[in-house]
Parts: sequence; C-alpha cells; structure tokens
Amino acid sequence: MQKCSLITSLAVSSAIALGCAASANAASLVIGDTVDLEYVGDVLSTSVSAIVGAGEDGNFFDNQFFDLNAGSGDQFYIRSIGSFCGIQACSGPVSLILSSLDFGAEFLTGITFLTNNVGATATIVSQSSVRFDWLEVSLVPETYLEVRFDSGDVMPPIPVPASLPLLLAGVGILGGLAFRQNRRGA
Repeated sequence: MQKCSLITSLAVSSAIALGCAASANAASLVIGDTVDLEYVGDVLSTSVSAIVGAGEDGNFFDNQFFDLNAGSGDQFYIRSIGSFCGIQACSGPVSLILSSLDFGAEFLTGITFLTNNVGATATIVSQSSVRFDWLEVSLVPETYLEVRFDSGDVMPPIPVPASLPLLLAGVGILGGLAFRQNRRGA
C-alpha cells in the first residue's frame, strides 16, 4: 500500500498540501447514490453516471469495468477484461475523474493506493471529487487501479487567498487615516 500526499484545489484557485493521515477514516459511498465518472484521453473520452450498488457499477468502452464500493464499501477499482495497449494505443496522458462522491456526513480527505499498475497520481479536486492521472501503458486482464477513500468529519481548511491579507491591511490603513482626519476636524 502506498500512502500519498495530495493537493486539494478549491474554488479560490489556491491549493494546500494534505497528507493522508494515519487516523483518517475509511469512507464508504452511500448505496443508491449516483456518481459521475469521466475517462479523458487525447484520442478517446467518455463519461458515465453510475449508481452505487452491489458488485461492479459500470464500465468504459465495454472493456474497462469499475466498482465504486468494493472491499468494505470504501474502495474503488477499475479493471481491464483483456490485454490492450491502453485505451489510446499506449500514447498520451489519461485522466479518470470521479465526482459527486457522497460519504454521508464526512468529506473526502485522502486516497490510499492499494493497486497502482499504471503509475497514477491522485488529486482531490473538492470534498466530493477526485482525479487520477497517468500515462498510457499496456493493460493486462486484471485490476490496474484500486484505491481506498479516506474521510474525515471536517472539511480541510480553506486556504486564504494571497491577496486577502494585503486587502485587509489596506482597509485597516484607510480606516486609521479616516479616524485620524475625523479626530483632527472635530
């Protein structure tokens, strides 16, 4: 198993580094919820919506099958049913994006790789979305990417935009100048 450091990108175009903490909880997806998956490559791309349930939840291209709640309900995997030179003839980058992940009252805080035969990296995009990136490789009939979702009951801290302290300092200075002028005029 490989623990990872992730970059959490939030709507404020800033990023913070998050370590996958040992005390993180395993996060189970809620059965019956719909999860959006997007497989993006230079040549082929597709997206599907899958309902979380027992067994495999769907596939891409009729040969890449995935399960959103494998293991104890806290794992995701994707497997190939045959030997392929990747999805795009072994050329270029591939991204797999999972969004609308629902962990009940908890938030996605990390990813632990259990199987990573494609050299994927993971980026948490939001509290309910993760992106996996890798370069195309030959696929054999087996699970090539399997992860455990880690969760916590609090959202990771939202980073302060770099310009906010400058703005607050400027407003403070202007307020001080206005106060000073009011005091002189009275």
